[in-house]
Amino acid sequence: MGRRKTHEEFVQEVFELVGEEYEILGTYINAKTKIKMIHSKCGYEWETATPSNFTNKNNPKRCPKCAGNIQKTTELFKKEVFNLVGDEYTVLGEYINAHHLFDQLNHYTFFLVLHWYKTFYQSPYM
Repeated sequence: MGRRKTHEEFVQEVFELVGEEYEILGTYINAKTKIKMIHSKCGYEWETATPSNFTNKNNPKRCPKCAGNIQKTTELFKKEVFNLVGDEYTVLGEYINAHHLFDQLNHYTFFLVLHWYKTFYQSPYM
């Protein structure tokens, strides 16, 4: 079994792969422990699935925002709804994902309020 890579060695490896395009914000522990990074081009911060996924030469996993793979949050979903319909609708529940229709109580995960009419349930998979 080989010796473990140090934080400094990981920083150097990332620099050799991508230059200053990415900055390591967290501390490297090992190849399987998530580490916080930032993409200098778009400014997006995230935790890598694993450092080894980031440095994989055959199939690297880099900035999820630039790859179109950001996991949507409730706040991001609310902004998307507002951009589509303005303040005609309000998201009242929590966004989980586009295919999650029910929560543990068998109610819809979130619902929208049509301000001038009534409350109704709607899947986020619009």
